[in-house]
Amino acid sequence: MSTTFDRGKNNRIYEIQILPPGGELIVIKSASALGDPGFSAQFSVKRDTLASANKGNVTIFNLGPKTRWKLYKDRYTFAEYWQLVIKAGYGNRLERIFQGNIYECFSYQQGTEWITKIDAFDGLSGITNGFTSQSVDRNTDKKNIISSIIRDMPNVLEGALGGPTQGDPSSRGKVLLGPSSQVLSEETGGQYFIDNEMVNVLDDDEVLTDQVIILDSKQLFGTPRRRDTFLDCSILFLPRMQVGVICEVRSKERIYNGQYKVMGFSHDVTVSSATCGTATTKISLYTGAGGLRGVV
Repeated sequence: MSTTFDRGKNNRIYEIQILPPGGELIVIKSASALGDPGFSAQFSVKRDTLASANKGNVTIFNLGPKTRWKLYKDRYTFAEYWQLVIKAGYGNRLERIFQGNIYECFSYQQGTEWITKIDAFDGLSGITNGFTSQSVDRNTDKKNIISSIIRDMPNVLEGALGGPTQGDPSSRGKVLLGPSSQVLSEETGGQYFIDNEMVNVLDDDEVLTDQVIILDSKQLFGTPRRRDTFLDCSILFLPRMQVGVICEVRSKERIYNGQYKVMGFSHDVTVSSATCGTATTKISLYTGAGGLRGVV
């Protein structure tokens, strides 16, 4: 499925969903065309194919006291899983741009405004709380080993399993012992990443095959910049951007045109009825050393 951006939809919207452990779902929204005043907010989201946790930061302005009281989490409460889902978009269409675990959340007053800060990491619970202790029999399929390690990581699910999970079964048994993220890194050569709480194991030349994102010259802020095998692009905020998929560039500089793998991107967005603010997406694309191969 190809994705292009309709520049006619310039009305930014968002919806935040927060689920504390054992608590009620908290939903915070932007202003709507139906007269709901909503709340102004700023988002900074960074997602990539590195083994480190992706980050999401949110600033919300002037929440009511009852909601502010519910939104407090100390950064040292690692065992508590507070799920954060950020959706954003244009017009009446929302896309999930981040899903993860709240690391810290608090509110403070600045002048006449109340400001609520939320810092979150994607897969934080699985990385910090996952522990693997298991014996593996000889001739066990490598993909089954990888799947069993992922199951030891709380609050994440198995995603696409590509090249690093392939290979002949080991002729010897072994013991897997230690933090699950560390064991997974050892078994995959560091070729895994967590995105929207899904653990994917892919080679650099492998891509997810569910969609192709098209960037044309009207969307690009200036000419793309080449860095060795990477191409950096800046565009207007594109909510449908995803990690690990194919991105087709159609720039006026034809030397940059072609299909790339999305290795990472960041969103910086302001949604407010009072000010325009920023709305940008910066993308890091990989050319692929030996051609891109799809993994379901």
